[in-house]
Amino acid sequence: MPHLLKLLHLLGLALFLGSIPTHIVLGQIGPDGAIPAMGVVFSRKVMLIVTLAATVPGLVLLTVTGLLRRRILPRPRPVWLRFHLAVGIAALLIGTAVITPQILQLMTQAEALAAGSFDPSAWKRAKLVEDIAGSLNVGLALLAMALACFRPTWK
Repeated sequence: MPHLLKLLHLLGLALFLGSIPTHIVLGQIGPDGAIPAMGVVFSRKVMLIVTLAATVPGLVLLTVTGLLRRRILPRPRPVWLRFHLAVGIAALLIGTAVITPQILQLMTQAEALAAGSFDPSAWKRAKLVEDIAGSLNVGLALLAMALACFRPTWK
């Protein structure tokens, strides 16, 4: 069982980390006129699919398997693990409660751009939140990985 949980944990990490380049690259495509409206719609649809098929499931798998793996560890559990789990849960919450709704909002705005009823201020607001929350989540992922690799011996 511990080996299966570790495998699933690494699969969740691969899903989450593997989705980041898509978000970074396609997140640069916007309604600035350099790309036709349907190109913006397409890029936003791909981002939504990647978010729902890889990013969020990866974060969920990481969190669930992390919590299950923690349960099988003998007590006392290392202090770094508490922080590692807290950082992982924070990334999951930010990903599902903040980033995913912004991706949906930007998808709606991209479709409005193609239909001719685009609201630039709504796009800018949603894009700013998406960018800040996405950067925060990358930072949290790096922190979680550093904690798991270095396993500091805090007392």
